Amino acid sequence: MNKAGHSRTAMAEDHFMAMMTAGVLSFSDASELWGLSESTLRKAIAYGKIAPGVDARKYGKQWIVNRDAMLREYGNPVC
Repeated sequence: MNKAGHSRTAMAEDHFMAMMTAGVLSFSDASELWGLSESTLRKAIAYGKIAPGVDARKYGKQWIVNRDAMLREYGNPVC
């Protein structure tokens, strides 16, 4: 629990919902939702299916991807 009394799981769920509402996902979350590996998403950037700087962006070591780009390239999530 943190100082506000929230469990780590609850905070992670809140963070995930905020990311979904904002329209961006981490590669980890996107790969889980669409049943893809993170390397598949990195290859999609390398091959131009997902445009770097437009559909996806890297912050430090973390990649994020636009939910609309995932829907465009891979359809609805499997989960």
